[in-house]
Amino acid sequence: MKIDRKLNIIIEMDRGEGSKLFVHAAPVSREVFDAHWQMIAKAYGAIMNSDMAGFATRVAMRMIRQVAEDSGTNADALADEIRLRATVVLQNGGKWDTIPLQQAVSGGMLDEEEAAEVDNNIAFFTCCWHMTPRAQRTEFLTGLARRWGVQTSSSDSTAWANSLRMSTATGSSGPSQTATP
Repeated sequence: MKIDRKLNIIIEMDRGEGSKLFVHAAPVSREVFDAHWQMIAKAYGAIMNSDMAGFATRVAMRMIRQVAEDSGTNADALADEIRLRATVVLQNGGKWDTIPLQQAVSGGMLDEEEAAEVDNNIAFFTCCWHMTPRAQRTEFLTGLARRWGVQTSSSDSTAWANSLRMSTATGSSGPSQTATP
């Protein structure tokens, strides 16, 4: 997972056998936050003021849904907005492609467990981003980044994807030809 200077999050997912994909997500807009601020604030408070803080990236979306259910509302619109701000970056034919997260999930590119992991990570990131005072946001999220073992990037998802290098197999091209006198 990485958080860039623009406070976007990048989650690296190992797919096995050296294959990786990344999820790049930005926090929801101020307008979306204004429409769902109580859900975000209550979920953030419930996580941070309990013994769940250490598991925040595993339970944040679940907590948002629980807060919504407890208040008789629905979290689907907020969950959709959080996902809308996320892009999957994966290798395709020698280059890195970007695909909207929802399309990657519905297309089976992420299994249920991976999709839940991504949802919870980006939900917690969104809660932190909006609930932390602006003057303290970078410091707070940098601290979380260290705790999560993340790196930073200053690019949006497209530029970030374009900066990735393609892995190539290297090996012997055969025996070297040497001239004999």
